[in-house]
This record gives sequence, structure tokens and C-alpha cells, in this order.
Amino acid sequence: MQSMRFEDLGVISCLNHYKEFELMQKLEKVADIAVKVGAGVKLGEKVLILGDTGSDERVMDLFMYKCQEVGAEVLKMSMHFVEQVTKIPERVGHAMAECDVIFPFTKSQILYSDAILNARKVARILYMGDLETHNMIRPVVLETDFYEMAEVAKKIVPLLKKAHKIEVSNAAGTKAEMIIDPQRRVNSTDSMVREVGELDYLPAGSWSASPFEDSVNGTFVVDGSLYPIGVVSEPVAFHYKDGWIQSIEGGKEAADMRDWMTYREKINNGDKQHYWFSHIGGGINKNAGYTGNLMEDERVWNAFCISGGANAMNFLGKNTAKSHWDGMCDKITMVIDGVPVCEKGKFVHPDLAGFEN
Repeated sequence: MQSMRFEDLGVISCLNHYKEFELMQKLEKVADIAVKVGAGVKLGEKVLILGDTGSDERVMDLFMYKCQEVGAEVLKMSMHFVEQVTKIPERVGHAMAECDVIFPFTKSQILYSDAILNARKVARILYMGDLETHNMIRPVVLETDFYEMAEVAKKIVPLLKKAHKIEVSNAAGTKAEMIIDPQRRVNSTDSMVREVGELDYLPAGSWSASPFEDSVNGTFVVDGSLYPIGVVSEPVAFHYKDGWIQSIEGGKEAADMRDWMTYREKINNGDKQHYWFSHIGGGINKNAGYTGNLMEDERVWNAFCISGGANAMNFLGKNTAKSHWDGMCDKITMVIDGVPVCEKGKFVHPDLAGFEN
């Protein structure tokens, strides 16, 4: 085997520096989009950049710099990773409640915490937690037409707000139905937060709604990705009766999911509400693909999301679980009150078919 020469090491070092430079350029563009377009940070606003021991300090520093560029007062704070929302340090919650804008980068599951709920009384939040650095620079952020995506959301959200019965199916074996609660929120993501109380995500491109929990019956076959497992190598079937999981079937990923559910029950003092239904959703970002990171996977064009666990805060539902999970069913057919909306992953409803190209 030929030994490596010092000049080879120099080339490798140079290439590594160049790749790092390219990465930082792309991340700076992401920060520009988030700070100036998404959150619209203004002069004098109090901004919190929140991370934990799993966060990328380089990204947090770039966001801090971009906030300073517009004249905001910026605080960067990091905490130890926590598995339970009840373990978030009290002083972190106090800091969140004293800000105008919050950018969470935590790997801790803080989204359904009291800290976020209280912060929404005074702040707007652009959530980027659970998003790895390499996921930030994908086309789902850098190449997305945010304006077209917003137009799709404007068409589909009214359909869901007026919906009563939703039926879904796909070639993998999904066949289920549910009744939508008209009093609950229908959400969509466009990465824009302008008013106190708003919470959105980057990347953007999904809709979500919450049915009556006990109205959910049938089988959902997750053949895209499954949080917290990742992209699935073989389908995972969730069988529901009256909103409760009866069984989870499949191969290794199904076994891993059953283990995770048992583990969450154990650490949450016997709480089983993560077996109870939470919400549905769908992807409307043409640049999204399955990566194993839920923050992108939920955006895949016309993939259908099912979830279990907490829904009280974001949807005004009845589920107060301390854990949350999501699964993506690909190439879905969805019928709302007898009217086809999409078939095999393509919009067919008259208000939406024009967005297919």
C-alpha cells in the first residue's frame, strides 16, 4: 500500500477547509431566511437562541450574528439534554418568557412543554429543534418556493376546517377513517411568525389537524419514516380501535417502535396516552424527501402523517401525554366527506390539482 505524502495531507486539509467554507455560506443563507424572512426580527427586540448539549454551536452563533445585524438584543443559552419536558430547568423557562422571539435548536423534546406554552403568551417562536445541521442546507429550505407553498396551504386548510369525515388509504395497506372536530385548530407551516403567540417551523410545508381521538379506526401503514425510529426499511402497521393502538406489526422497526412505546410509558410513570391518537397531517413541500429527520419527512408532498401523544396545546385536543411520535404514510389517497382530495400522492381536487406539475 502506498503511504500518504505530506502534500496529500495538505490537499485534504485544503479541501476540508473549502467544504467548511461552503457549509458556512449555506448556513448563513439559512440564518438570513429564518431571522429576516421567517421571524422578521426587528431593531431592539429581545431574542433567545436556545440550544442544548446536542445543538450545533456554529449554527447558533450564526443566528446570533444575524440577529445582531438587525439590531436585536440577543441571548444565547444552552442546557443539558433532557428526555422529559418536566425536566427543563426552571430558569430556562423564565428566560423564554422574557423574549420577543425564540429560536429553539434543542434536541430535547421541548415543543409540548409548559415552557413553550408560557413563552407563547409573550413571544413568537420559529422552531428548528430536532433539525441536524446537514438537514438545514437541503433543498427543502434553500430551494423552496415559499410563496407557492403558502398558496397550497390557503387552499387545503379551508377544506380541512369544513371537514367532517376523512378517509385515507394507500397501496401499502392503509385503510382508516376519522371524524374531525370543528372546534380544533387546523395548522399549516410557512415559516412565517409575525404575531405574539405564533409558532412555526423551518423547514416549512405541512398541514395538520386533530380528529376526535375516539373516532379513529382502521389501519395506518407507515412506509415513509417513523419518528423516533427514522426511515423505515419495511412497512410498520398501526392498528387502531376507537383511537387507541391495538397492535404494531412489521419487522425490526415495528419491534423498535414497540420498545420505544414501552420505554416512554416507563419513564413517564405509567402514562399510556402516547398510545392514544394525536393528530393527522400532510406534506406540501415539493423539495422535501425522506431523510429520517421528521422536520423534513413531514413535508414530503402528499405524504400523510399520523401521530400519538400530546395534542392539547397545539390542537386543543384531549391528549395530555408527556411523549409524542409521528409516522408518514406515503402516496396517500384522501377523501373528505366523499370528495377525493388526492389520489396516490397527487392532488385531484379542483382547487389543488393545478399545483401538480
